[in-house]
Amino acid sequence: MNLWRSIFLSLFLFITVLSSEGGYINLEVYIMMFVFISFWLLMNKYFFWTGLFLSLGFFSKQYGLLNFLPFLLLVLIYHKYQYKNFINFLSGALVPLLLFLIYFVLIQDVSFLSLLEQLNGKSYINGKSYGQTGMASSKSLFSILAGSKVFTLLLILLFFLKIKPLNNKIDAVLILSVVVNLIPVFIQNFEHYFILSFPYIFILITRNYFQVSNVVLVLISDFLFLRLFRYKEV
Repeated sequence: MNLWRSIFLSLFLFITVLSSEGGYINLEVYIMMFVFISFWLLMNKYFFWTGLFLSLGFFSKQYGLLNFLPFLLLVLIYHKYQYKNFINFLSGALVPLLLFLIYFVLIQDVSFLSLLEQLNGKSYINGKSYGQTGMASSKSLFSILAGSKVFTLLLILLFFLKIKPLNNKIDAVLILSVVVNLIPVFIQNFEHYFILSFPYIFILITRNYFQVSNVVLVLISDFLFLRLFRYKEV
């Protein structure tokens, strides 16, 4: 039963990602992969490697930094407050950053301020790296709702799960994680930014799988599958 559930949820996730702004890979997909890996490592108490892979998510795209807040809370809730766990987690997170700085600043002699400007993403938001006047899209409520069709279907599914965050701290943190990872949508309204919230939604689905009818899961996955035909020429 667990095997079939894993296969179904994997296919469901695959369809969901492909339904979000075309059948091509966005950088958000790499962040999602590192979040899943980090969550598994956290469950198995590999705190150093949890921090390291979470940091790799940040280097995939700057918005990966948002995942550190929920993971710090998960470290606290899952494994209680232990000084050693936090040190290992933060040490792992610093390793990619230190290697990055050593290579570019010391070996390649790149200005630290220049690296900082690249990491903060201002050139991308302003469109300077593309020789454009700006990359910012519409931030109206209508445009955000129009781009959230896949995300809205997943929210409907979460509603059927009947999650009670006040009774379960882990679910509460996962819901907070979804909210935190929606911040980029309000900075630049691109549909694929909703992918950042998908790991936490699917972890919630996995944790509460038996509280929802299979009919609901199949219907929503079918709706998402039908969206793929919109991108058949991509």
